[in-house]
Amino acid sequence: MAGRKGRSGRKKTPTQTKELRGTNRNDRRKTSLTKTPGVPLAPEDLDDDIQQEWNRLAPVLVEFGLLTNADLLAFDMGMRAYQMWRNANAELQSIDQIQFSENGNPYAHPLVWIEKAHYERVLKFCDRFGMTPSARNGLEIQTSEEEHDPLEDALG
Repeated sequence: MAGRKGRSGRKKTPTQTKELRGTNRNDRRKTSLTKTPGVPLAPEDLDDDIQQEWNRLAPVLVEFGLLTNADLLAFDMGMRAYQMWRNANAELQSIDQIQFSENGNPYAHPLVWIEKAHYERVLKFCDRFGMTPSARNGLEIQTSEEEHDPLEDALG
């Protein structure tokens, strides 16, 4: 059995994504979540630089409807994965990544694999919240000629 009944196959595309792509059909729409009222505050237990990232990204995602009250747990978990990746990456920069066994055989320091696992979690997080070019591919975000796109500014 490949999965639970009714859950196999491609993941459902969020309504907001369909609206941005211009492919949304009202006859197929299910109930939609409302936008988050205001921008959620960053948790105080995050590192200062991660709180700054939260405060930079959250308003942009809320503005485009990609961050709602229902998404706060996933966003928080993604930011914590980002914090763990940053910490592992900083630690990795200060050590020799290649170690040698007692027999002289080279092997990767265990922190290399930890950093890689956190990196992959952060990349999935970014993809789920539309923070990579491939995730934004096909989204039609309307901006006027005078205004610049805040999503592009925030994401570089």
